Amino acid sequence: MNSDLKKFGVVVVLYGKGANDVLRNYPTIFEKLNTLSIPVVLVDHGGHQFQVDDFTRGYITYLAQKNKGFGSGVNLGCRTLFQSCEYAIVLNPDLHFSVEELLNVGANLDKPFAVLETQEGGIKRAIRYFNGLTGVISDQFSAFSVPYFNGAAFCISKELFEKTEGFDEKFFLYFEDIDFSMQIARLSIPMDLIKTNSFVHEVGGSQIEGRTGSSFIQKSGAKSALRLTCKWFPWNLWLYIRYSLKWLMAEFRGSR
Repeated sequence: MNSDLKKFGVVVVLYGKGANDVLRNYPTIFEKLNTLSIPVVLVDHGGHQFQVDDFTRGYITYLAQKNKGFGSGVNLGCRTLFQSCEYAIVLNPDLHFSVEELLNVGANLDKPFAVLETQEGGIKRAIRYFNGLTGVISDQFSAFSVPYFNGAAFCISKELFEKTEGFDEKFFLYFEDIDFSMQIARLSIPMDLIKTNSFVHEVGGSQIEGRTGSSFIQKSGAKSALRLTCKWFPWNLWLYIRYSLKWLMAEFRGSR
């Protein structure tokens, strides 16, 4: 590993209401990272009322691109960060945490991939399970389940990112975390768990206000689920039926 590389930096993909959280965190988190010369890359996918000048700071690399999905934003942020860092800590914009705990996590990174435990609605989450037979997602392992990471907060090494070429950008919304988890499992890369005390995730906080549960989101999720099925479970007729029905019912479900 190049000795000139910094230990770690931070990537945040902005979208919708999450921009408010990021701007609120500038004084308490991002300015502290700046004093320690820890690089931060913000990838802006829009969906908010702010302008470029609202985010621009000398110590932050700000990149704006058309919203092509979370995976695309992570890829752009990591490619940029890995020009100077050995590890990337990828954080959702709607996360609240102690900067001291973030620094401790970063200083101790030594695994190719790790997921940070976050609190969501009073429940601590990190690794979840997708049942490749039924399509059910659970916090508990069961037969035919595959583990996947909670995408709110995770760490990835430059070496692993280059080996996998990052996230599959064909997944626009949802299931990109399951797909990437299956990629690293195929490479026999363990998914390390980092327990935390202060990380709290406001689920849905990075969506556009009023679009939660919309037909667009329902259809996009079903489309990604069908893509996951084609890629990893092509033998499972039930998953094709399940997600095709979700896609067909999206207009009705999104209008309720």
